Amino acid sequence: MQDFRTRQLELALRYGVNLPKPQKPGLDSPGFFVGASGPDLRFSPDGRYLYVPTGKGTFLWDVRERRKGARLSGLSNAILFAFEPDRGSVLLYNESWKFARFSVPDGDLIERFQISLKTTPVGNPCLGPDGSLLHLDSEGALVHIDASGKLRLRQPLATDCYNGAVHWLSDRQELWVSQTSMHFNPRPDAPLAGRHCALWCWRWPLDQHEPERVPGSWISLRSSQPSEPGQLWLTHAASARPPYGNQLDVLNLDTRQITRSQPCPESNLTSTVTTAHDMQAWALHGADHILMHIEGGKMLLPRSVCAVAFSPVEDLVVLAGDAGLVAPRRAIAGLITNLQVHADEAELRQRGYARMTTMPDKTLAPRIVVFARDGEWLLQSERADRVHYRPLDNAIRIAADAPDADLLAAIDAAKQRGTDEAAKIEPATQDEARHLVHAKVTPPAPGWNSAVAVVFASDTLDLWPMKPVSETDFEYCWYPLASLAPDTRGKELLKAIRSMLGCFKPRSKKFRSKLEKDRPAGRLRIKTSSRA
Repeated sequence: MQDFRTRQLELALRYGVNLPKPQKPGLDSPGFFVGASGPDLRFSPDGRYLYVPTGKGTFLWDVRERRKGARLSGLSNAILFAFEPDRGSVLLYNESWKFARFSVPDGDLIERFQISLKTTPVGNPCLGPDGSLLHLDSEGALVHIDASGKLRLRQPLATDCYNGAVHWLSDRQELWVSQTSMHFNPRPDAPLAGRHCALWCWRWPLDQHEPERVPGSWISLRSSQPSEPGQLWLTHAASARPPYGNQLDVLNLDTRQITRSQPCPESNLTSTVTTAHDMQAWALHGADHILMHIEGGKMLLPRSVCAVAFSPVEDLVVLAGDAGLVAPRRAIAGLITNLQVHADEAELRQRGYARMTTMPDKTLAPRIVVFARDGEWLLQSERADRVHYRPLDNAIRIAADAPDADLLAAIDAAKQRGTDEAAKIEPATQDEARHLVHAKVTPPAPGWNSAVAVVFASDTLDLWPMKPVSETDFEYCWYPLASLAPDTRGKELLKAIRSMLGCFKPRSKKFRSKLEKDRPAGRLRIKTSSRA
């Protein structure tokens, strides 16, 4: 198994000084991209449509045609949903028990309604007979809402269990509910304390039967429903003591016995399982990773993948995340490396300089700011003052077309001055932020047209261009950002600085006319000047 999480970002790969937009990995038909998305992607029961929540709205994709369909709008903060195949619709709802029903595939708003409950919905719901919704709430009760939006039943189960999943088995006319509850002791080496989880079986109709608690004890129980009838998959902690590990059990619903058990040492206490329609593939979702099993092999997905969902009818899988895509299961292994490269490029492009501390000596890295206008540069040294960089007096002014040796000497002199004056800082605390994005920088004197910050970190050399926002001020932006090898010097460094100085458009005509007015006459030489 290849662990893509442990692969260090090769910041010295020299992706370029003007970083391009990360390229998506190639996909052959029937694969297609759905774009950056959240973890709640889901197929419709017939596999024809895909529910895709994104930062720009929620969309229904036509899987067969591989195209984006209707946008679902009409409910704010929608966090949960359920397809209603009998009604040809999809139901969205939020933590306030507000509902909105949309037609599929048109996306037209059919109706809106609200249930009056003081609790909030939790866990994974399901649709029961006649389009009714079955859900757990935050007090451990099962909530039954019919297709017309009326509350039919609210039955407390294990009130000490705070989360879980609901499964409707139409062939058995049974409702299965798993609930989980766990509590950690303060000491990391102490055993898990708290009450056991609960598993319930409830015959339909619910108002004519009582829920039956299935014998057994589990810690951190999660459940999933495979396509094979008469089974339920249970994942739970294998031990109450660290290392806890995780265990996957196959429960026979007729005998209430575990027929197969498989250890999952790569998972953790919050892991959940999603399975393919033929049970030949499944994914284990942990707190910070996803372990995918395909045809007897397994792979650890890059962190840029935030969720995995399988088609209920065919060999298709959707990977949600920065580069959301749908592809056949057999193609996933070949896409993993490309997905990691895409994630690396995206991180290089967007990461900015927002580290809590820099390695190895817990100091902010030395930084200089290069201000430029036609024919000259101004190099301003800075020192780290806890959470900020502070500009130093006596900036170095030099002709932009000076010999490379003179330019490099001026850069080294400015860097060394900032290093000598750097203030040691204490290790970062949880509430201490050193985010420098959108911070403003003002040159010692007005009239400069562009600027770039050069950060000499221990693991990379960052060049971060700044956007002119007023006659005197420049502002950081998330990107573009050049990340070079930490020992980059010479012509390559000068080329990078010149390239990054041209990342943003020149100032307006008003600004440019002021620049010409303030420009000093005569030949430029290397000299120092006091801060204004």
